[in-house]
Amino acid sequence: MTATPPVHKRLIICCDGTWNDADSEDASPSNVTRISRLFSLACDDGSVQIVNYQSGVGTGSNTADTLLGGAFGIGVAERVRDAYYFLAQNYMPGDDIILIGFSRGAFTARSVAGLIGQIGLLTREGMEDFYPIFEDMESWNKPSYKDPFPTRPFPDKPTGPLAAPLYRQKLADLGMTRPDVPVKAIAVWDTVGSLGIPQTALMHKLHLQPSAKWYQFFDTSLAPSMLHAFQALALDEVRPPFAPAVWELGDNNKTDLRQCWFPGDHSNVGGGKPDQGMADITLAWMMDQLASVGVEFDPEAVGHYIGQIEEWYRKHPSEKRWASREIYEQFKPVRPWALGAITGSKNFVYKFAGQLTRTPGTYHQVDPVSLQPKETYLNTTNESIHPSVRVRIAAEGLGLNDKGTYDAPALRHWSYRDGGWDYTGNENIKVRRLPEAQIGPFGQQLLQARKSEQLFGLQLKQ
Repeated sequence: MTATPPVHKRLIICCDGTWNDADSEDASPSNVTRISRLFSLACDDGSVQIVNYQSGVGTGSNTADTLLGGAFGIGVAERVRDAYYFLAQNYMPGDDIILIGFSRGAFTARSVAGLIGQIGLLTREGMEDFYPIFEDMESWNKPSYKDPFPTRPFPDKPTGPLAAPLYRQKLADLGMTRPDVPVKAIAVWDTVGSLGIPQTALMHKLHLQPSAKWYQFFDTSLAPSMLHAFQALALDEVRPPFAPAVWELGDNNKTDLRQCWFPGDHSNVGGGKPDQGMADITLAWMMDQLASVGVEFDPEAVGHYIGQIEEWYRKHPSEKRWASREIYEQFKPVRPWALGAITGSKNFVYKFAGQLTRTPGTYHQVDPVSLQPKETYLNTTNESIHPSVRVRIAAEGLGLNDKGTYDAPALRHWSYRDGGWDYTGNENIKVRRLPEAQIGPFGQQLLQARKSEQLFGLQLKQ
């Protein structure tokens, strides 16, 4: 009897953000929750898509879990291990690995990709020693570390900054890992903090926040094993601990990198606010990126999600005029494409951290040990600006927290011209023009559903 060939699978890990939970009845769903419900299970190309959803840190049933997990990141390492374990148990050669995340979930997704790059994807035999292996990785750069498992997974283990390739090769020789497993795509909304988790001086003084050293060993950089990498970034997030963790392409890295800036703060871009108008746009953009590399979505489910925001606006009409008088009178009470509310966080943990405007195109490399910026700018970041920025400004949309007129403070040193943004500031940066991003099929579907095609053509005054 001829053996039936294995079915090609897409293993899709969805890692939600802080305080986000797909089962919660108390909050609006994040884009990770929403996208996890939109995938086709059986695809036109014969593949099956298997979705593994992880709730965000701080979604436990008691106040302590919510505070410690959400504000301080406790529980992140456990989620990294869980996601990696799922992949190790279910992956077969030829399968696609898709990692998706928002906020700390983005850190989780990036860390899982880093683990795969460092040690490969462990076999079932290798998973028997996963805990000692995980401990070894965490301690490679700790000279004083005393190994509690000196013979597991093997004796005379390498340490130090060059340990990863030697360790991975030894695991491969023992049949304990698959060393060259690619990550087909990693898709994240607004990774923040130097290593992916925000840090605050106040919480460190109160000894309530773990030191960065406990998660510093996670590799969240862009590894060559990641074939495609997509990130949606928030233009209007102003909390200093939430500075964006922008990717850059290293030397000889051929990863297809796409990073796009959108109006809104951290949770407007990642989803989870009552007004999901702006989050709809970033969700459609991310769906277009994933669809371009073979991921398939359920058309019926997509149509359902697109129709939800109009009903919400009719039930919750704004008390303010949210656009120029002409546009407002045409669309009210439904806020059209690009004109949804953008609202800042009111979380007390970050209230005293001050404000810091983001700076697209001009971020510096960060020292992985001190976590301080270097003088060197990030190299190739492939950043773009979404057309919703231009439309919101041209339509006289409202600013942060529906106050004033939106003028994109993060772009104060950039000027729109001929389908892109030119740098007008004084810093000696290499890339002096950020292109305007293209709208893909899902973006077009959303634009049409919101009856906003005429707004798309609005231009800025020169």
